[in-house]
Amino acid sequence: MKTAKTIGAKIDLSDADYADFISSPEPLLSAKTFAEKLRVQERTVYDYVRKGLLQHCRLGGGDGSVRFLPRHIKAFLKASQAQEKNGQAA
Repeated sequence: MKTAKTIGAKIDLSDADYADFISSPEPLLSAKTFAEKLRVQERTVYDYVRKGLLQHCRLGGGDGSVRFLPRHIKAFLKASQAQEKNGQAA
């Protein structure tokens, strides 16, 4: 497993996943765009990132801008649905 500095907290990637992330043709989305797609406040997106609930990447290292791939939205929604079924909240 490889831990990449550009990947959000607590995300370990295999070499294949890391290569896929780097070469992805998917556009990077801002927190604002992500929030609009989820229909939540932008602050909520940052809260999810801070809690480690949301995969993300940082541009420029630890204090850089947070960005998301469309598949991060899909993974987050899938995990949220599973939590709802188990009676847990994000």
